[in-house]
Amino acid sequence: MENRIFITNTFTVENAVNENDFLKISGYCCKYGGVNLNGEAVDANSFNTFFKLRESGQIRPYFNWEHTDTTIGGIDEIESDENGLFIKCHLTKGVAIVRDMIAPLVMSGDLNSFSTEGRILNGYD
Repeated sequence: MENRIFITNTFTVENAVNENDFLKISGYCCKYGGVNLNGEAVDANSFNTFFKLRESGQIRPYFNWEHTDTTIGGIDEIESDENGLFIKCHLTKGVAIVRDMIAPLVMSGDLNSFSTEGRILNGYD
């Protein structure tokens, strides 16, 4: 078996606000015009199928913990602009790990990014 390092894309927290039972955060989860550390390049057209599926209710992105089935929040808005994909989302503080660990780290600035992953269909070099 080959050992490889897999580097995920990152979502950089640009704004974090405590709002009742949620920690609302926003930032870019993907930027256009370059190649990420995995060698992947995307542009606005890369997400056409995603937006069609989301608008029809066939998919709903959410936050999970450590790439498991533990849901810790959801994506409230996602839009493509000239820079990339900008999201507004929330972490649910009623979930113990969010309340006790993740939210305090985000608010202190010690945790300021999240990995993002996706599946590229019909990609090209």
